[in-house]
Amino acid sequence: MLFSKTHWKFALLNLWRNPRRTLVTGLAIGGGFMGLCIFEGYIYRTTEHLTNSTIHSEFTGHFGFYKKNAIENLLTKPKKYSLSPAEQELIRSEIREFEPQIDLIVPLFRGLGLISNSCKSEPFLIRGIDPESKTKIYKNENFKKHCPYLAKTFRGEDINIDLKNESAPITLTANLSQLMHKKVLYKERVENSLKNVSLDCDNPDYKKSIEEDPSVQLMVKSFDGNPWALEANVVGLHFETLAFNEDLGIVAPLKKVQELYQSENVSSIHIFLKNISDLKFWKQDFKKKFEQKYPTLEVLFYDESRVNPFYVGIKSFMSFILLFYLVVIGTVITISVINSMTICLIERSFEIGTLRALGYKRSSIAGLFVIENFLLSCFSLVLGSLGAKIIGNQINRAHILFKPAGAPTELQLVIEPTLSFEIILSFIIIFVVLLITYFLTLKETRKNIVNLLIND
Repeated sequence: MLFSKTHWKFALLNLWRNPRRTLVTGLAIGGGFMGLCIFEGYIYRTTEHLTNSTIHSEFTGHFGFYKKNAIENLLTKPKKYSLSPAEQELIRSEIREFEPQIDLIVPLFRGLGLISNSCKSEPFLIRGIDPESKTKIYKNENFKKHCPYLAKTFRGEDINIDLKNESAPITLTANLSQLMHKKVLYKERVENSLKNVSLDCDNPDYKKSIEEDPSVQLMVKSFDGNPWALEANVVGLHFETLAFNEDLGIVAPLKKVQELYQSENVSSIHIFLKNISDLKFWKQDFKKKFEQKYPTLEVLFYDESRVNPFYVGIKSFMSFILLFYLVVIGTVITISVINSMTICLIERSFEIGTLRALGYKRSSIAGLFVIENFLLSCFSLVLGSLGAKIIGNQINRAHILFKPAGAPTELQLVIEPTLSFEIILSFIIIFVVLLITYFLTLKETRKNIVNLLIND
């Protein structure tokens, strides 16, 4: 009887008895929902950017194999905390049976050193990676979508270029390129630009010749403890994931970096999964068994604070901000519905008294008001969802640029509300609104029938 067609029509007509109050309540529900969807769309896009840049731009994959405590000690004691060829083969043998889940296996070499242009030296942080693996990583669709400026060398060629000589092809960050006064890349070079100029760092012609020559020298302390150098050519420029690495970053072919450090070791081996949902198995089952079997090695995942403290910190902050807005806007919606219902029940006390006098049960009367606010909530949430999509599309089309904390360059502000969030939030809002409506109405129906009729 309560959910008959007549009751729904009656509830729909009652919404227009006081259009001003209906509008105010609807705006509170729809406006709050729209604001939360827009903000969640920003949080989602930002989180996707952070996740994809961490996994792909840093070449860390979904997880990696390291020597125990290598994260804290690798750069200062590379020989002790790097993986030997035997350990590399051991790791590959352990994951061989799970290869259907794996997209890429990427050995990575990290190291410190000095880069020189023959007049000036600067410290660098180099990453050595197989050029073919790097190309495959950069072709990942999610990476290209969420981090378009990172999924390429923004100027020049990549490290898979064949120089046809003994020098190493490397890409630098724009900042490091400026620090080294390298304005010309390998394919833009002027042949023999240094031959006819005296080697004087104060000579303006020599300074110009340095700018026109892409060659640099990389100097490190080899694994044997001896100083070692390697001739390299700057073939391209890239962005680092984080701004504070923009003065240090170099990417080079793995073989050349191993040659530079005089070692066949690698810093770590990283695994890129085909499906991120498989990560649960590697975290819960594989990690524990592997580390028990090989106590000198460890498995670390991209979302661990030891591996990526910036990523973990920013993601936690974003989640906190979203929760904060959920609480604030949820409180506003709740107070608005309580106020609206309280006034509505006072104004309609005679109607409630009449229904009571006609023999309606208290729960049935409360159900009528529940239907009214259910219809109002649904209508408001649909409009709020449409509003979020319209505003989000307008923001995306406006191509608004901003520079978030830690980013090396400006990013486009993109709003992408997610359907799953909208559905879950809609159910929560409807539940809260209906709960408030039911209990406030039930409280009002408990009053004496005579008092309800007189109050009108």
